[in-house]
Amino acid sequence: MTKIDTTSRNYNVMDIANFIVDSLNKKNTPISNLLLQKVLYYVYVDFLATKQIKLFNDPIEKWPYGPVIREVYYSFKSNGSSPILSTETVTIDESEKKETDIELFGMYFRSFDSKRFEDDANDLDLKEIREVSEKLAQDYNNSPFKLVDITHKEPMWKNHKIEIENRTWNLPYSDDELIKYFSGSTHRPWQKQ
Repeated sequence: MTKIDTTSRNYNVMDIANFIVDSLNKKNTPISNLLLQKVLYYVYVDFLATKQIKLFNDPIEKWPYGPVIREVYYSFKSNGSSPILSTETVTIDESEKKETDIELFGMYFRSFDSKRFEDDANDLDLKEIREVSEKLAQDYNNSPFKLVDITHKEPMWKNHKIEIENRTWNLPYSDDELIKYFSGSTHRPWQKQ
């Protein structure tokens, strides 16, 4: 298979997750960690399939309830199945450190600042992230397992069902398989009519 050439935006995945949580909370539509995982997946897929842009570089893994970004999952895990009502502080690399970050025992931490993120991010990217996340939250917030069922019908997950159900970890989605399945397709729950 030929590797598909993509451009990377190199956003921090936790910044994207916190932006989605913050944006939806401002609209009084808090989402669960389960739905956040699916929203992040489909936001990533939207950029990848329609623009050939990798929104972030963290792997998306095939878990029993569908796609998961491990760092985001563990950051918001304490919410259980309850709505996420606040953003999370993230650990960052020293190379990404800014003046407003906190250093503690040689580690660097950043609280999410929506204004800073919006000032630093591409306006068109923010608009697209908002549109996709708001549409999915509107359609699936009361029934996130419907979105889980949709991801389970996608061949990227379905073809690995036995491995996934047997808890084989570290099964990442590849950009090539996502582009192949979603490019020019009607399999886009965020564009559901």
